[in-house]
Amino acid sequence: MRESWTCGVVAAACAALVGCTSAPPAGDGDTGATGGSTTTGGSTATTDACDVDPGPVTSGTAAPETTGCVGEGECEFPPALFGAGCPAEWAGADVVGEVANTCFHGTTALFGYKGCGEPWGMEIHLFHESTDYASATDDWGFQLVIENNDDFSLSGWYGELHGARVWTGDTYLGSLHPRIVVAGRAGNWQSYDPLDPPRLLGWIEGDPESGLHGPFDAALCDAFINLGFCPD
Repeated sequence: MRESWTCGVVAAACAALVGCTSAPPAGDGDTGATGGSTTTGGSTATTDACDVDPGPVTSGTAAPETTGCVGEGECEFPPALFGAGCPAEWAGADVVGEVANTCFHGTTALFGYKGCGEPWGMEIHLFHESTDYASATDDWGFQLVIENNDDFSLSGWYGELHGARVWTGDTYLGSLHPRIVVAGRAGNWQSYDPLDPPRLLGWIEGDPESGLHGPFDAALCDAFINLGFCPD
């Protein structure tokens, strides 16, 4: 497994999204899509693409909250984020766009955080529909990884982000630059409940390069918690 780098409801309606059926790009034992594919150096890279309108917002228009904190002062780290587990099953995403020369349809959204003894930066993982849930909770599969390196005490992880890294297995495939908005929270943030886990709500807006867009409802999963992240 490769090492991986809230109080409100999103006040925006989700528009209809363009669906697609595809396979992830080849790499680390993954098989590329058939049909419209090319082979170079023994590896298969698909040239299939989504029929996606890379226009403006397709899943939300509300501005994000300036902070996810409740009350005055710094945000306190919610108790449910310590010693958490993962939901038994979760989907939580409908994000689509052309990624790594294939049609990416992200249907599973999970999040975690990292830090050096204490939590700070958050990351959201959006997994392609071909990734089974067991693999997703092992941080393995075709996915987009979205990071927010702000300390929770400063923003509650609300706000705008710009950029996502693309992985398949432990192979890095590059980066994208859509506008990503984390605009709300849901679930139980006081005591971890796998049937009502802490969730981050938001959307991705159309990216000129990939057309990537759609909403996500990411559930906390401790597979993505890393408190041993201590850069030199």
